[in-house]
Amino acid sequence: MKYIKLFENYISGLENYLVYKYKLHWVAKVKRNLFASSVEQKDIEKALEEWRYTGDCVVTKDAVCELCGQPYLHYHFQIKNLLKSNELWIGSECIKRFSAEDTKSIQFFDNYGNRITDERLIIKTVNKQMVDLKKDKKVQEVLELLSDLYNKTMESALNELFDQYSNKEYLTPLQMLWLDNYFSENNIEVNPHIFNVNLSNRFYLDQVFTRSADSIMRLENYLTRDQKEILDYNLNRKRRLS
Repeated sequence: MKYIKLFENYISGLENYLVYKYKLHWVAKVKRNLFASSVEQKDIEKALEEWRYTGDCVVTKDAVCELCGQPYLHYHFQIKNLLKSNELWIGSECIKRFSAEDTKSIQFFDNYGNRITDERLIIKTVNKQMVDLKKDKKVQEVLELLSDLYNKTMESALNELFDQYSNKEYLTPLQMLWLDNYFSENNIEVNPHIFNVNLSNRFYLDQVFTRSADSIMRLENYLTRDQKEILDYNLNRKRRLS
């Protein structure tokens, strides 16, 4: 138990450090790319006000957000600079984050030409566009479920899971366990077979080993038969080596 706790603390500390470093790197990239195509060269909020979402959203393959540099995107949203006529194709996270009402932002309009500043409505609109573009039925079911839950609760973690699933089409084991716990606490019944859990990544598989036996049993409800065999094999191997 002592070593498991130490491992959990190590993973938690590593994740917090990586998040901190990522945010610093992310902000620097956004400023550099935004100022390069804007009239304003110092104030990021004033620069954002120059931009408007055109309403164009397309499915891509391994695309890169031209604002923050995030790679491996499955969706691109087009924004246009109203002063210079420059265009950028950005990811779902950026179109949502930079259209919020609490700051000067990218201008976001509905189908009737009315500007939307309500964060909840912007996220709902963007999510619907992404769901409508998905062709895989199971992926579409998961996205619709996450979108509906977010619209009802405004739980930010659900929107983060939506963004990841729309781009990567999988959840990590820990994300799936969090979601399973959310379902349980709110008495929500779902079809566990529509979810895709990534066990092929060794880092994700190692995360499972830090969970309790009960958590692993709950996770198995969302796994395929082959994934259960892989998990059982690695669990047994870990017990033999410990």
